[in-house]
Amino acid sequence: MSRKSRGFGAEKSLSPEEQQAKINEVRKIIGPIADKYPVLCSDESISRYLRARNWHTKKASKMLVESVKWRLEYKPEKIVWEDVAREAETGKLYRANFCDKLGRPVLIMRPGFQVVKPFLEPKTYKKVRFAYSNDPQSQKIMEALFDINKLDSSFGGRSRVGFDYEAFGQLMRADDKKKSDLMNSGCSVPTDHLLVASQSSQSESLTSDHCSDDSDNELDEATSTLEDVDEKVPGLKLGYDDVPKSEAAMAKQVQ
Repeated sequence: MSRKSRGFGAEKSLSPEEQQAKINEVRKIIGPIADKYPVLCSDESISRYLRARNWHTKKASKMLVESVKWRLEYKPEKIVWEDVAREAETGKLYRANFCDKLGRPVLIMRPGFQVVKPFLEPKTYKKVRFAYSNDPQSQKIMEALFDINKLDSSFGGRSRVGFDYEAFGQLMRADDKKKSDLMNSGCSVPTDHLLVASQSSQSESLTSDHCSDDSDNELDEATSTLEDVDEKVPGLKLGYDDVPKSEAAMAKQVQ
């Protein structure tokens, strides 16, 4: 069965009070995990998982627990430029050296396969704007979002600099230094910027309703596995004084 042939329920629209009630319900479902990992389980983080699961609390809870488990095991916040420098040589995915007009970081991806329209899920399709360098309407969209003088000519901008591997490497090393300095300083930062850089697209794209209705056992299993990982792997204690906070602060500074 194709992804587009499956049924998709209408996206729920909840009031702020209803959203907070759902967040509180998720906290009750995941129990002590919320207290043990407060940075990863902030209200802002929980609400993102709820939106990704159309405000279904059990499915959002399972998704959140599995995400925490993954971060504990693989520690993405410890990845540095040298770990991925070779992959970046082609310029297939990189962060631009400028922000959009709202101050947000800009990610540029040059996929080998560019015919994506037929494969987008309905919810994702509504959020995507297709822009073409030689189309007047697309030009208006790009001008509304970006400084045309900085935007690459392939996107309808005036810049012909293109991807500069050495310059990008310097930018990434500077980011690594900021992250290291923040980690060593032990400073306290707000939790509402958590995961902005590393997971902003992940939960938005995971919108297909693939979790089974019988999610209680799956959630219990995921929670049990998370507890096992936490106990067996040394140094995996993500509270307010640990790495993801620094990662969050860095994401804010990058902007």
